[in-house]
Amino acid sequence: MKLNIDHVEIDRERVLKFLGYGSKKPPSIILKKLEEELEKAEDLLEIEVLYRRLKIVETKEKAVLIEGGAVIESGYAAEELAGSSSVYAVLYTVGQKIEKKIAEHSSSAEMIRAMILDKIGIVALDFVKERIKESISREIGMLHISAEIYPSQGDFDISNQKTIYELLSDESNSISINSSSQFIPLKTVAAIFGIGETECSYGMCDRCESKCDKETVRG
Repeated sequence: MKLNIDHVEIDRERVLKFLGYGSKKPPSIILKKLEEELEKAEDLLEIEVLYRRLKIVETKEKAVLIEGGAVIESGYAAEELAGSSSVYAVLYTVGQKIEKKIAEHSSSAEMIRAMILDKIGIVALDFVKERIKESISREIGMLHISAEIYPSQGDFDISNQKTIYELLSDESNSISINSSSQFIPLKTVAAIFGIGETECSYGMCDRCESKCDKETVRG
C-alpha cells in the first residue's frame, strides 16, 4: 500500500538541534542559510511511502516468521515483537533530488549549506514517519503500535533492510537496494512496526547511541 504525503512541515528548531544548536544560539550566518534552504526544501522532497500489514506466524527465540514466508532473524526483533500479533513492513524515502543538491553544495564548497540540507532531510524523514504511524493507527482501531524496530538495532542487522525491501519492492517507483543492503536514495528508511494490545513507549531516537544535540556546524 502507498501513502500519499503532499506536504512536509520542517521543524526549524529540530533542524537547529541536529546542527548542534539545541541549547545555544546559532550564528546569524547559520540562521540566514537555514532560512534560505528551508524555502527551497519542499521542491527537493520526493516522498514515497510503502507499507504492508502481515500476520506473525510464529515467534521463536531468535527469529520471527511472517506470513508469506519472510523470516526476521534476530533475537532483538523477536523480543521486541513478543507482544505483537502482526507487523507492518514500512519503507519510506525523501527521494534523490535532495541528495543531489547536498552533493552540489559540497562540490561548490558550500559545506554549511550541505550540512543544513542534510539535517532538513533527516527532519523530513521523521515527519513522514509520524504521518505513517498516524495512518496505521487509524487502520488498526483499538490495537496499538506495540513495537518499532529498525535495521542496525541490536542484532537486527543492516541486512534486514533487504528483507523489508523485498516485502514491498513490487510497489516502489524510486527505491532500490544494493548488494551491501544500502538504499538508493540514501535517505530511505526501512522499519518493522509491531501491532498489539500494548502501545510502544519509545521510538527510533530513544534507542540511538548518537547524541544529535552535540553535533556542531563550524565555519
